Amino acid sequence: MKRIISLIAFILMLTVAELQAQTVIKGNVTDTSGEPLFNVSVLVHNAGSNLIIAYGFSDIDGNYEISFNSPSDSLDIKTNSSFYEKITKRIANTSQTIDFVLKEEIYELKGVTVMARPVEKTNDTIEYFVDSFVGLEDKSIEDVLKKMPGIEVEGNGQILYQGLPIQKFYVEGMDLMDGQYATISKNLPHQSVASVEIYENHQPIALLQDRVDTERASLNIKLSKNVTVTGSGELGVGLYPLLWNVNVTPMLFSDKVQMVASLQSNNVGNDLLNNNMI
Repeated sequence: MKRIISLIAFILMLTVAELQAQTVIKGNVTDTSGEPLFNVSVLVHNAGSNLIIAYGFSDIDGNYEISFNSPSDSLDIKTNSSFYEKITKRIANTSQTIDFVLKEEIYELKGVTVMARPVEKTNDTIEYFVDSFVGLEDKSIEDVLKKMPGIEVEGNGQILYQGLPIQKFYVEGMDLMDGQYATISKNLPHQSVASVEIYENHQPIALLQDRVDTERASLNIKLSKNVTVTGSGELGVGLYPLLWNVNVTPMLFSDKVQMVASLQSNNVGNDLLNNNMI
C-alpha cells in the first residue's frame, strides 16, 4: 500500500513540475482600426529556428492562447494571415500576453494585369483565380502558388498555408498522390488551372466531419474546363561527350480517372531520387 501511495505521489509531483515548466502565451489580434481578426495563425519557434514548436489560431474575438514546453531562453512568435502583414516578435520564454496589430497587406504583382477579383472567400473556402497571379516568367502552377497571399512553397516543394504544411493536395477533389504532390505542382502548367481553392480547417475523413476539428488546411486544384491531358517535358542533349537530361511528366485527369507518370533520366549528375519528393 505504501508503495502505491509513493508511486501516486511521484506521478503527481511530475505532473505539477511539468505544468510549472509550461509556457503560456496569449493575446489579441486586431487590425489597425481595432477590429478583431479571426483565424490568424500564431506560430511559436525557438529563437532563430524555423521549426514550429507550437501554434494556435485567433478566435472570432481575435483572442488566442498557446501552451507549450521549450528549453530555449528566447522565442520567436509570428503571425501569418492571407491578407495581413506578417509580424515576428522575439520574446523571453516566460508566460506572458502578446498582442498584435496587423496592417492589411497590398500585393503588387509585377507584369500582371488583374481583370477580375483575384480572391473570393465563401465560409471556410478561399478561392484564388490563377489568371490574376500569373507573370510572364511563370511556367508551372507551383510558380503561381508562390505569389498567392498566405501560401508558401518550400525548396522541396512542400506547400504551406499560413505557415503550416497543408493536410491534403487535391486535383478536382481527388487525392491522387497521397502527400507526394510535388510531381504535380512542379509539372502541371499553370494554363491548365482555372483556380486554386484552400479549404480552411479541413477534415479529410468523412466520418469525422463535424465531429473532430482540424486546424490545418487542404488545397484543391480546379482545372480549366477543357483540360483532360496535360503535363510537361524537358529534353537536353550534349553531343560530345554524350550527355542527356530527360524529364517527361504526362498527366490525365477526368471525372473518374486521374493518372500521373514521370520519366526521368540523365547522366549529368542531377539527383532523381529526391526530385519531386516532399
